[in-house]
Amino acid sequence: MRTPAFAIAYGIWCRHRTTLVASMTTLVVLALSYPVIFSWTRAPAVVVISIFPLVVVFGAVLNALQVVEEAGSMTSSYPRSMLVLPVRTRTLVLWPLIILSLVMVLLWLVTAIVIYRLSDFWMHLLLPALALAALMAWFQVLSWLPIANPLLRVAVMAVSITALGTLPAGLSMLYYHSPALIATSLVVIIAAAYPLGLAAVACDRRGYVLRVWPGGLRPSRVAVRARQSRRRQPYRSAVAAQFWYEWNCHGLMLPGFVFVIGFLISMVTLLGKGHE
Repeated sequence: MRTPAFAIAYGIWCRHRTTLVASMTTLVVLALSYPVIFSWTRAPAVVVISIFPLVVVFGAVLNALQVVEEAGSMTSSYPRSMLVLPVRTRTLVLWPLIILSLVMVLLWLVTAIVIYRLSDFWMHLLLPALALAALMAWFQVLSWLPIANPLLRVAVMAVSITALGTLPAGLSMLYYHSPALIATSLVVIIAAAYPLGLAAVACDRRGYVLRVWPGGLRPSRVAVRARQSRRRQPYRSAVAAQFWYEWNCHGLMLPGFVFVIGFLISMVTLLGKGHE
């Protein structure tokens, strides 16, 4: 008998196997080519350019592993089809978080060890991996919050991620910082994502939605006005309609991912200075 964990992982694989296979193939190509390239030159420009393919791979994998209604949308919610499954809410929350965190940690370890350390670049392993797992877990959980307003969801996500990153970043900046203390704080942050995700999905399964409406406006009236507005302003073409749909699904993915990678690179740089 197959377990819910296998079913969730297999569902992710079936939906995004092309992206995942392409990402793994890209990593193999980079692992084979980068040692050769860096044996010829280690110019700063070449090192910076070498990061770009990895950012694409990380973004593609993150997009594939996000368990949301609209693939790749950080303002989406838990998939409606999975909310009615005959399993406990903790199962629906725990396994996506475990799968996302483990895959992103493995992805970082492959990048640091197989790609860069074999090219004689020193890279931190544990702390960046934990930082990446914490950020990805919280991005996943915050996307599940039952908030009807997408802009409010983005604001909550930005404030929460910034607040959560303050503690490990602050510890990294201290002269007598302890790697063990930073790792412990990151593990606590990862663990704290689970109860929030549990509460969010439990509310979603019961149909509870947090709505923030201006005074005197009722949700039903606003919904009717929105539908009427869409009828009065049809899309100019099928391309315009497709662009609107893709932007609403993925428009926030790029700035969000750039923020994640920038935060991770900042932490690696700070920790690297301490190591020197």
